[in-house]
Amino acid sequence: TLAPVTIKDLNINYNELFPGINVFTLFNENDVPLLELLFFKYDDIHLIETDVANYTKEQDSTLISIPVKNIDTSVFNNFSISILPRDTKSYNHHHNIISYLFFQPYVKGFIEKAQYYFTDITRKKKYELNNLLITQGWSSYNWNTIFNNPPEANYVFETGVHMKAHINEAKTGKFVLYPTPYNGLEVFEVDENTKSFEKNSLFPLDSIKLKISEIRKNSYVKKSKIYAQFSPSKVPELEKYTKILPLKENVFYNSNTDQQLLQTTWEKEEYEKLDEVIITVNKEKERIEKLKNTSWGNVDVFNDAKRNQFMDIASYLNTKGFQVTQNSGSVQITNLRSLGSSFISNNIAPMVYIDDRLLFGFDELYYYGMDIVDYIIIDKLGHGEGMRGAGGVIKIYTDPLILNKNYTRSFQEIEVPITFTTPTKFYAPKYISYQSRFFNEYGVIEWLPNMSVDENGIISFKISNQSGADVKLFIEGTANNGGFISEVKTLNLNH
Repeated sequence: TLAPVTIKDLNINYNELFPGINVFTLFNENDVPLLELLFFKYDDIHLIETDVANYTKEQDSTLISIPVKNIDTSVFNNFSISILPRDTKSYNHHHNIISYLFFQPYVKGFIEKAQYYFTDITRKKKYELNNLLITQGWSSYNWNTIFNNPPEANYVFETGVHMKAHINEAKTGKFVLYPTPYNGLEVFEVDENTKSFEKNSLFPLDSIKLKISEIRKNSYVKKSKIYAQFSPSKVPELEKYTKILPLKENVFYNSNTDQQLLQTTWEKEEYEKLDEVIITVNKEKERIEKLKNTSWGNVDVFNDAKRNQFMDIASYLNTKGFQVTQNSGSVQITNLRSLGSSFISNNIAPMVYIDDRLLFGFDELYYYGMDIVDYIIIDKLGHGEGMRGAGGVIKIYTDPLILNKNYTRSFQEIEVPITFTTPTKFYAPKYISYQSRFFNEYGVIEWLPNMSVDENGIISFKISNQSGADVKLFIEGTANNGGFISEVKTLNLNH
C-alpha cells in the first residue's frame, strides 16, 4: 500500500526573489533536504546592448565605431573585443560572461550551449531555461556539507605581499624602504628593544628587488643589515576542478600537404649571389637617444673627458641652474629660476636620487666625485613628483662597470620570492596567407582586452587591412556598476 501523498500549494511573491538563480529546498522535520527546485529570475539583471556598428576604411586600416545603448560614461566600464574572421570556428564556447556569472556556479552539472539562454532573450528562452532547471534536480550546494562540514579559513585574506624584516644590526633603528612602481617611499622607526618591522600590501613586479637603507645621523644612509621573510612566499597548490563537456567534433585543422603556402617559382638560374652587407650601428648614440625619449627633463651622458671637466657633483650642478654650497661635511642645494636675464633662488631644495634611491639629505654628495657617474637627468619642473618636486628633480645614475673597489652601495637589495607579472600587450600572429582556409577558420585578427566608451558612449578602435577579411566581433564586458554585455557582431568590410 502506498503512503498517502500530501499536496500543498505555496505562493511565493515573485518580487521578493533575487535576480538570477533562486534555490527552493524542502526539508522534513529532521532538517533533511527532500526536494529542491531551481528558478531563474531574469528581472533586475542589467544587460547592455550596442547599436549598429559603423566603419571607415583608410589606406592601411579600418576605423570601427560601436555605439553602446543606455550607458553612463561617467562610471567604470570595460570591454573585451575579440576580432576574428567571419567564418571562424575557434570561438565556440558554451558560456558567455552572463551565464558564467549568474548561472553555471549554481548548477551541479554542466549546461550545454548555456549562452543561448542569455543571448537575444525572449519569453520562450526564459520558459525553456526554467524547464531545464527542473531537470537539474539539485543545486551545486551540498546541504550535508553545509550542515556538517562548515568551511575553514586556511589562509588569511591577502592584499599583495607581506614582508617582515628582522633586524640583525642597527645603529639608529630608522630604516627607509625605497619606492617601487606600485609602492611609495616609506620610513620605519623602531626602538632599541624592537628587532623587526613589517610592511603590508607590497606589489613587486617581475624580478624587482626591494632596496632598504638605515638612516644614520645627519641623514646619511647606510646599507641595512636585515633578514626579510615574505608571505606568501610561493604560489599555493590549488585543487583544480573544472566542469567540461566531452569533445563532440574535431576542432583541429586537417592540413592539405599538397597545398603550397609559399609560391617558389624561381628557377635555379634566376638566383643571384649578393655581396655581404655590413650594418654599422652606433650603440652609444642609440642609448643616449633612448634615454632622452623616455625621460623627463635634460639628459647628460658622461664619458671620461666630460667627467674630467668637473671637480665634483657640486661644480657640475652649479652650471645647471642650481646653487650648491658644501662646508664641513654639509651640502645645501637650492633651485635657481630664470627671471629675465638674471637668476634668483626659489629657496626650494630639489629632490635628488642616486640610482633611483631618494636622498633624505644632501650630505652624501659632499665632494661627490664624478668618476663613477654614467648619466644625470635634470628636470627643473619636477614632472611626476607632485608638490615634492616643486624644486626640481636631479637623478644621478652610476656606471657599475667603472666603480672603484672602495665604492659600496648604501642600500641593501632584497629579492622577493613571489612577484606580480607586468601586463603584456597582445600581438596578433602573422600568417603566410590570409586567403587560406586555415586563417578563415582558426586565424586571429586582433584582441582588445581593455576597451572603454568615450564621452559619447562609443567604442572606437582600428584594425589592420592586411587580412582583407570580413570579421566577427565578440564583445564581452561590464559597465554601469553591475551591467553586463555579451554580443556577437558581423561586419562585411568588403561590401
